[in-house]
Amino acid sequence: LGHSEGLGRRWGGGDRIREHQAVRALLRLGMPTHATHLDVARQLARTCVQMYARTPAGLAPEITHFPASGLAKRKADGGLVAIRSGLSVFGDVLIKDKDAHNLLRPETVESLWVLWRVTGEHEWRDAGWRMWQAWERHARVESGGYASLKSVTVTERGGFERSDKMESFFLAETLKYLYLLFSDDPALLPLPCFVFNTEAHPLPVLTRGASDGGACVERVVKENIEKLAALHGL
Repeated sequence: LGHSEGLGRRWGGGDRIREHQAVRALLRLGMPTHATHLDVARQLARTCVQMYARTPAGLAPEITHFPASGLAKRKADGGLVAIRSGLSVFGDVLIKDKDAHNLLRPETVESLWVLWRVTGEHEWRDAGWRMWQAWERHARVESGGYASLKSVTVTERGGFERSDKMESFFLAETLKYLYLLFSDDPALLPLPCFVFNTEAHPLPVLTRGASDGGACVERVVKENIEKLAALHGL
């Protein structure tokens, strides 16, 4: 958002002290000191995607740990091995058994949607599609709906055991962000016109204290008239 809304490409927003603090934080993250908001957003999102991609279910656990946590040690071949019981290791992703459940959460999908809208890079759509396919395979209930997984690392009788529960935010947020991620309509809740709160409710962006949501969407339509015409076969 800092990149897309013109809040400054550098961390710290032009303040010398904050920029110095930001440089130290970027170095701790292994990022170059000239990294922009968008550079860091891409890397954070890729980390989130790997939390899904590296598990047997293709879905992220509720909590993930990394090698710096001290829960695993390096082997001679460079790989990791757990130093305690109740811990699964998938590359450099460490998952405690008690944290291995997946509740169908929306946060990673939301990040993929924002990055797709800002960059147009297909990497984010592709990642979202793989996540959706994993939910379809493992979380879909034959009688209808989707259920949380008790563990993304342990299979039971050839499949992943589900809980008898579907969180309301799966419908209200996760599926909404997936729909937006895969929509080609640039006038569907465009980022210059709407901001989403933590429950995925779109609110109009205020200009000088007032909403011009309708006028903003009209401007987006005019800017993308040819793309919209092709989208609707006109």
